Amino acid sequence: MSKNLTRKGLAFGALVALTSSVVAGSPALAAGEINVVPSAGTSYNTIAGAQFTLSTTFAPGFAPAAYSQLKYLVKTDANSTVKFAAQNTVTGLANAVSGASAQAISTTSAAVAGAATAATDVSYLGLSAVTTTATSAVEVTAFVDANNDGALTSGEWNTVRTVNFKKAADIVPAVTLTAPATGDTSLKATVAWGDLNIEQLSDETVKFTAGTQIASATAGSLASGVWSLSANALAASEAVTAQAYIGTTALGSAASAVASARTISDTVGLVSNVLKGNDSLATAATTMVANTAATVRTNGSFTAQVKAFDRATTPAAKSGVSVSASAATSANLRPASTGVTEISVTFNGTKYTTNATLNAAVAALTTDASGLAAVAVSSFGLVDGQTVTVTFAAQNLSSAVVATQRDAVYTVSDDAASTIVATNKNAAASFNYSIKDQFGVLSARTNERLVVSATAASGTAPATQYIAVSGGKAAFSVTPTTDNTADVTVIADLEVSTNTNGTITWAANGTDVANRVIKVRAAAYSFSVAPAVALYNNAAPSTTVVSQPLTASALADLAAPSVSNATWAKVTLTGTNAGEKLTASAAGTFLSIDGAAVTADSATKIAQGTVVEIFVASNTTGTKTLTISNGSVTSTVSVVFSKAVETSGTVIELTAPANAGPGTSFVVSGVVKDKFGNVVDTTTGSTSTLSVTYEGPGIVVPASGSITETNASGAFSFRVILGANETGTGVVTATYDADGAGTTAAVVATKTINAAVVASSAASGSTGKFFASATNAAGKKVVVKVDGKFAKSFIGTAAKKVISVAAAKGTKTITIFVGGKLSSTKVVIVK
Repeated sequence: MSKNLTRKGLAFGALVALTSSVVAGSPALAAGEINVVPSAGTSYNTIAGAQFTLSTTFAPGFAPAAYSQLKYLVKTDANSTVKFAAQNTVTGLANAVSGASAQAISTTSAAVAGAATAATDVSYLGLSAVTTTATSAVEVTAFVDANNDGALTSGEWNTVRTVNFKKAADIVPAVTLTAPATGDTSLKATVAWGDLNIEQLSDETVKFTAGTQIASATAGSLASGVWSLSANALAASEAVTAQAYIGTTALGSAASAVASARTISDTVGLVSNVLKGNDSLATAATTMVANTAATVRTNGSFTAQVKAFDRATTPAAKSGVSVSASAATSANLRPASTGVTEISVTFNGTKYTTNATLNAAVAALTTDASGLAAVAVSSFGLVDGQTVTVTFAAQNLSSAVVATQRDAVYTVSDDAASTIVATNKNAAASFNYSIKDQFGVLSARTNERLVVSATAASGTAPATQYIAVSGGKAAFSVTPTTDNTADVTVIADLEVSTNTNGTITWAANGTDVANRVIKVRAAAYSFSVAPAVALYNNAAPSTTVVSQPLTASALADLAAPSVSNATWAKVTLTGTNAGEKLTASAAGTFLSIDGAAVTADSATKIAQGTVVEIFVASNTTGTKTLTISNGSVTSTVSVVFSKAVETSGTVIELTAPANAGPGTSFVVSGVVKDKFGNVVDTTTGSTSTLSVTYEGPGIVVPASGSITETNASGAFSFRVILGANETGTGVVTATYDADGAGTTAAVVATKTINAAVVASSAASGSTGKFFASATNAAGKKVVVKVDGKFAKSFIGTAAKKVISVAAAKGTKTITIFVGGKLSSTKVVIVK
């Protein structure tokens, strides 16, 4: 090609085959005039047997004299013949390539027309290596045949590219299998194809297997860079594989893993509830359910909580479980705008004003030491009846709470919880009422009142009262008519007011408390049947039934009782009048009057009948003196609680000296106690076991290992006698096994005694001085103080070493320290 033709070609410019312009002054041999790139992707590598397509355009500012002058030279290597074809469209290119004749190995083709005829044309050259069992390289030269001689002449524009066709064995994709877990219904993997031009392939895939359910490799589908395949829920340890394929050819090695086992129970692994709060009622789910129903205040705040349980036969709380929480609502959320009120849900601290963003939100939680994790939820703009659902998920299990929004409704209650109250003739009876919503919160409404009326059996009644309600509280009193001794019925109705253009009207509202009855005393209250123990463990006291078993529970674990049983003794009494306010008290007890809520040490309740039942429990042994009074009359009764049972021990307290000298003896003692500090007598049964051993110098009396039970006080002891020259370390080990079978962890206590020569010291008074001595203190510094002030020091010896210290007359407190430790203190008289 002549330089004139070349310069002529430079007279036309093209903007990547889209626009043209005149470029002046360009050099004749400028580089980069022809752009040759993969038609898709960036890599020049593909699998042998696949078609690879190059696209060719002219660089901006460069145009040939005629676009038809674009041509290609295709050079094969020694490994494979190659088929190729060129078109100005990709349509039909694959057929053209497959129908072309293969060019022999190690040859260069004749010039092939690029099929471009205009600036807007893109020339496509399709290539395919015929041999699939070898890796081959094809060199493509795109050039402008300016002199139309069918050959690349010096000075003609050209670009060279090499396309590599790799055999399958040379392609090693990196497949990453998403760790499978029990319950997974989708197998997932990603692939790093390396330098392969995957964009020009259409049959690449990842194929999966899963146990016997997907026995043969099955192709997945690609979405967002992840290959996946649906499966039935994986079983624990079910094997899963994933391998990259192009067509039917497997590449590299399969990634494999087994489905990890769950660490939480399949049936109660996640139990979700709503906690009690000012805006919510507590739920009490104990199993894993999809929709535990809950009630929450409309647009209030509530806490949804999940508890994870392990896989034990009796599942226990499981800590450290990763749990995801999500939320949804039946309301249509929207942000606030002009004339439009916001409707939103705040979940885990973030406000959401669209359902899409709320549904996509996930809170990552981890269960604590109690197996618990929780998330806070609130709302704005929702209405009564709409719901917010919180779902907890972990290890392919899930449970949810469905919280229904409810407007507040109000109920009147009597703070004393007493239908019957007593009063003296001509004396007032006082009442304290509360107005609370269904969530237990006192009413904040300012338009409430109680309408109180009373009706006596005689037909006369005190006047109607209108009692203002403030902060959800109302207090009033009712006085029976003069000298009336008949019962008085008290009626209280809740009303709320409405202001309509200045006109106030009142209407009934909420649920009223049941009518109250005032019992008017005809005489002073007394016990017609004195308080006495009626039942121990549901059996009447006798020569064989003399005490109540101890409870192993604390106050928080005790529910209100209704009968005597292994926890509760029952004391009964009969009074002369119902409605009396009785107080029962006894230190170290749990008490309930007539089945009321349990309290510690003291309980008060207005008795609703003349016969009263007082339930008494304790977790400490001994006799408890129960005092019962209505304020004017008092009676006491003794309730006896048994010793701790032999299987209740939780601690062994050992007592032994830290040091003992040769030629002396010492006593080791111990006591077994339960968690409440009661001594445990192991002789009362045959279930528990006790072992006490001593290893070390000396003679043990009784012999080591011979102690196998405590005495009646839960104690044991033995003596160790040391010979004159015996030294060393003695170790006491006491082991208590509550069930004697090792089912529960044994209680073990140890104590170490150092049997060695122990330094000693002494002091004595004299005239004008006192003497201080130290024995067995070889190499140790001995410090002598008088009345707390330093007096003298010396280095001790193995033998007794005595020093004198001048001192004024009088009584002196001498303290001697040996080796930095207090050895002795003595008061002496200096004459």
